Amino acid sequence: MKNNGKNEKGQFVKGRKFMEEESKKHAESMIGNQNAVKLKDEEVLFTAYSAYCQWIATGRGKQGFVFDYEKEDGTKCFVTWQAIERCAQKNPTVCHPDHKERAENLAYQVWENTGIEMMTGKLEKCQPAVYQMMMRNKFSWDKESKVSHTYETDARKFMKYCENANIHVNDVIVDEGTSNSSCEMD
Repeated sequence: MKNNGKNEKGQFVKGRKFMEEESKKHAESMIGNQNAVKLKDEEVLFTAYSAYCQWIATGRGKQGFVFDYEKEDGTKCFVTWQAIERCAQKNPTVCHPDHKERAENLAYQVWENTGIEMMTGKLEKCQPAVYQMMMRNKFSWDKESKVSHTYETDARKFMKYCENANIHVNDVIVDEGTSNSSCEMD
């Protein structure tokens, strides 16, 4: 190989090739590596996760959460909601997902109670448009859901399919489970 990362033909060589022994050493050093993990102590992780859930339960957004703590060596550190959620995904036994779900439900109750107080006149100088915007942004309020909670029989679904595909059904469906109809294509 010549200077500047080029081979004999003058072409650039992509990357550096490791020798097999060096490659194995590198792979072994990465196993169990905790350097990038912010919350290594389970007790501190649980405390941070509990504080995070309490923050959410008050009706605040998760983006504003910061947890300050001190390591054993006296170093002052902090974590944000992103680090807490990553740790919670990796440690579901310490950071149980039900706690966060409960906190989110309590946050909804906080904002719902604010809306009720506003509608009953207990809050002075309130603006319904601001409340409506807040509920839309925070909880996807009044947006259409793609999940249908209505029950529709297979026969009715088939009839709609036939109408959309221009297939005419000659007879009427006698019972939900049986049919004496025949179909014709246009």
